[in-house]
This record gives sequence, structure tokens and C-alpha cells, in this order.
Amino acid sequence: TLNDLFSLLVSEILRDESYMALVAELEVMIDSFENGQIIHVFGFSHKLPQLLTVVFKTFVDLALSGKKSRRKSQDKSIDELVDAPVFYAQLESLALAYFNEGAQFQSSGMLSSAMYRVLVKDTIHPESKATATDKIEPGHLAEYAYKFLKRCKVEVLVTGNVDMKEASAMFASIKDSLDIIESAPIPSSEIPVFNMINVPVSKVIDSNDDWYALSGLVHPLEALEFPGHSVDLYFHIGEDNIKSRVLVNLIEQVMREPLYAELRTRQQLGYMVKCSTVSLYGKLGYVIELTSGKHGPQFLAQDVDNFLLQFRSSLRLMSKEMFFDHLVALARKKLEDPKGPSQAVERHWETIKQCNNYEERTYLWNPHYAEVELLKTYVTPQLLLQAYDNWLLPTSKSRKRVSVVVFGHGHEGNPLKELQSRNHYITVVNGPELDVQNEKARHARGCKMM
Repeated sequence: TLNDLFSLLVSEILRDESYMALVAELEVMIDSFENGQIIHVFGFSHKLPQLLTVVFKTFVDLALSGKKSRRKSQDKSIDELVDAPVFYAQLESLALAYFNEGAQFQSSGMLSSAMYRVLVKDTIHPESKATATDKIEPGHLAEYAYKFLKRCKVEVLVTGNVDMKEASAMFASIKDSLDIIESAPIPSSEIPVFNMINVPVSKVIDSNDDWYALSGLVHPLEALEFPGHSVDLYFHIGEDNIKSRVLVNLIEQVMREPLYAELRTRQQLGYMVKCSTVSLYGKLGYVIELTSGKHGPQFLAQDVDNFLLQFRSSLRLMSKEMFFDHLVALARKKLEDPKGPSQAVERHWETIKQCNNYEERTYLWNPHYAEVELLKTYVTPQLLLQAYDNWLLPTSKSRKRVSVVVFGHGHEGNPLKELQSRNHYITVVNGPELDVQNEKARHARGCKMM
């Protein structure tokens, strides 16, 4: 919570500077994540290094306000840097954002927030963070800022129309800022590593039970203000290696249009149908999402499984010409040039984050070239079908799946009891922070759906 508040307050302090930078075609974005802070400064001006210096000076000023014996008389206190009304307004805004996140079920990006909380170990539920905001005072933030920068490890990525001399100067500027508080970076081996849960193999159920298609791990949510129902199905592939990645990318390439055409256009099951490849903390997965105003999650999951069974025939009977058409389309997509500097930076940053362990990073800046080479020399129709059978086919004895199911307004009965009564093939991922019944309490407190 303090980490999230840290980024909000730095952005607030920099409000005037950010506006003037925007006029000069420069932008600065500051955001928090599990392991720290991300600072993104970009634009089309030679003044960019000066803006970066101003941003880091703001971080350091906040950190010095938390030092028990301030270094110099001109160092400001937290109260001088941030007015009390502004501090508490940002804190209130953060608490509301946490409550909204706790009730959010629709996907944003590759995974819904609920799916992320299920898959990643030791994630903190937004409602717990919201509760923590009640106890935070300005002094707590100042102390956290000092401890954070005192031990932080900084990774700097500079791209664009710059040479090594200019990039080194920017790095030196950051180092000079951190030297003011005598920062001693935490060793890479001590940086917390986030890991995903071990997803068990889902049982193959031969049953007429309406719920059998939800075999495996299931996280239920109840959204009282939502008129429909939704299901996010995450299929766990395994370690994120280049061979698995090109195979699952090709499955997505081949499946995307037939999935939409069958479930959305022909059957008209829902208004949102999509599939995507997911890479998260060194693990690889595949997600199928379906939102419907007609059918409950158990029926949506069954419809997806029915499609996956039928789609196997399409894969098996696919002509060589069609196979190579998809192969070439995927290769061209991977070889597309970035559409701008921000997209180029994003690609490089994804490469940096590819390995969860700092000690094992390889920094391969152009992985797409190696992936295209594998598409030409490694991937065959037989290998693609084998991968599909192992990872996605409902009758597979090695398929691993996690489901986030959302029961919207009008669902009859108690979905949690329905799921728990089938514990011989469904494992409900459910604790005090993931209890379906708690959704009603959130809405009773006036929580808004985002």
C-alpha cells in the first residue's frame, strides 16, 4: 500500500513539471508494481535528461524527509513536500481504487485481476490493502520512501536517438541522485521472486453433470450489478521457453477467428469471446475468455470444451497450404517494426522482465528473430496437434486449468455450494479474501463496478 501511495504522491508533486514537459512534447509516467517503481520518461526533446533528473530528485526529496536525522537543513519534511489535504485525498483515492479492484471481474490486459490473484503466490487482496490505508500517516510514507531508496536496485533502459555517451550521462545522473542518500542496492539474490502456483492436472470427467466442464481449480465470484455471466479459463503450459512459446502462439493464431465465429457469431453465446497467450513470471499459459448475458459459467465452460473438441478435427485436417498461411502470418506479425518509440521500449522491457530470476537473465533483445527461425525449422502440423492435445484438449490427461467464474445478477441458487458439492473433481480456490459471499458486503458498502 505504501509503495502504491509513493508513486501517487511523486506524480502529484510533479504535476506542474509534468504539464510543462507535456508542452515541450515530453511525458513522464510513474507507476508501482510488486517489486518497486517504474519510471517512464519519453518524448521528442533534448531536454529529456533534465526531466529525468527532476523526477529522481523528487523521489530523493521524499526519501530524505523520512531520514531520522535529516542530512541538510534545506531538506524538507514530508509536510512541506505534500500538503496534508493532498496526502489524505490521494490516500482516500487509493482506498477506493482497491475496493473497486476487489469487485472487478472483467479482464484488463492479459489476465483479470481475480485470475492474477489466484495464479500468483503471496499476492495481497485489494480489500486487505484498502484496510491498511486506514492506518497510514504521512510519517509512515516518508519512512518507507527512505528505506525503499536506501536499498533499491535500479535498472535503466535507454532507447531511441541517443548514443552511449548520452545514455551513460543519464545513468550517472540517476546514480548521483541516489548517492545523496548513500544508497546501497540490495543484492540480486535477495530481491523477492514472485512465483505462480502449481496448477494440478484437471480430472477428465465423463458425466452428464452440468458442472463437469469446470473440473480443476475454480475461483468463484458473484457480481450483483452485472446482468450476465463470465468465465476466464487459464490453461497452464509450463516453463516459458521459446519452443513452447511459438507453438502456443501458433495455436492462438489458428484458433482466434474460428473461436469467435463459432461461439460469438454462430451460437451467439456472448458479446465477448477471445483467446490469448500469457507469459507471467517465467511461466506460459493460454486464456480463453467468454462473457454472456444468457448462460451461466458452467454452461459457458462446457461450450468452450465442446468447441475445443471440435476444433481438434480442424487442426488434424488442416491442409499444408492453410498451415503455412498461418505460419507466415504469425512470422510477419513477429517481424513487424515497432510503431513508435514507446512500443520499442515496451518490447525491450518485456525482454528484461522475461526471466523472473535476476541471476538468470539473458537479455536477448531480438527474440522474435529466433522465434521466426523456429517457426521455419521446428514447427510442424504434427507437433502443433500434439501440443494442442496435451495442453487444451478436454480429454487430455495432462491438461492443467484454472477457472475464474463470475455469476451475475439473476443466478438461481448458491454457486459456492454448487461448486463445493462437487469437490471430487472441482477444487474451489476460496479463502476469507476470495469468498463469494463477501461480494455482497462490498456492494453494501457502496463499491462501484469498474
